[in-house]
Amino acid sequence: MQATLSWGYVKSSYLCRVQLTNMFSPEDAKSEEDFEEDLKRDVAEECGKYGAVVAVHVDTNSLGLVYIKFGAVHAAAKCLQPPPTGLNGRFFGGMQIIARSIPDDQWTF
Repeated sequence: MQATLSWGYVKSSYLCRVQLTNMFSPEDAKSEEDFEEDLKRDVAEECGKYGAVVAVHVDTNSLGLVYIKFGAVHAAAKCLQPPPTGLNGRFFGGMQIIARSIPDDQWTF
């Protein structure tokens, strides 16, 4: 769903969703009982610097996927920037993060 705002900017819920890859290894996900909740909290805190975070999902059955739903397009856009502004290309736990926007139909959590 898209709506053009009065100044011509396209607002889309598609642009409010971000997927982070390489956030953890499968071994990491199995190493601690509270791993998922701890990572959710850490991601929400870090991404909260960009704007309102609506939801965070950690896919513990993946190769390090974390999904973030932001409350505004500008917050997601900041997250998608390369360092030092955003997370795309930043290192976390010795792995380089890849951040990309995802469509609504990939947000099924």
